[in-house]
Amino acid sequence: MEQLLVEFADNASQNEIKIPISLATYVKHLPQEEKGRVTMEVLRYIVFEQAEEIGEDMWIAHREPSEFFDEMIIMVYKDGHAPAHVLEELNRADLPEEVIREQAMEKVKREKEAARLQEKERKLEEFKMKQALQRSIMSTGGGDTSQLNKNKRDRRTIAEIQDDFKRAKHN
Repeated sequence: MEQLLVEFADNASQNEIKIPISLATYVKHLPQEEKGRVTMEVLRYIVFEQAEEIGEDMWIAHREPSEFFDEMIIMVYKDGHAPAHVLEELNRADLPEEVIREQAMEKVKREKEAARLQEKERKLEEFKMKQALQRSIMSTGGGDTSQLNKNKRDRRTIAEIQDDFKRAKHN
């Protein structure tokens, strides 16, 4: 692992390195009583310390999400090349618990305020629609409404009408 990071330091064109770590790889040659002492946290600590030492505190090591609990991927970025989400997570970890809770409460407040404004806009739109409907009714005869198609024309043929009368008499 150290050799990998030294090569990374020497390569000026490479700004990030992906270090896959599998717990099984590191404990397979250890005696049974020592296997329990090696955990993912210990391996993570070793990689982070090596990155800090070799990178002279100028590199950022970040654990990426993994599918398996006995495997992990650690990305090491040279100074100025870490993505925004990594920097945000790194800075978030430095914040005290109170500040994190405060930020969460502010987020909840903003979401509630947005929902309240959305509801207010919906009600305003509904009110405008009702007003427009009333104006429309008032402009078509002072509020009187009339039923359309009240006197529809019968489009049946004479033969069909006569057949319907005959059927009605038999019933």
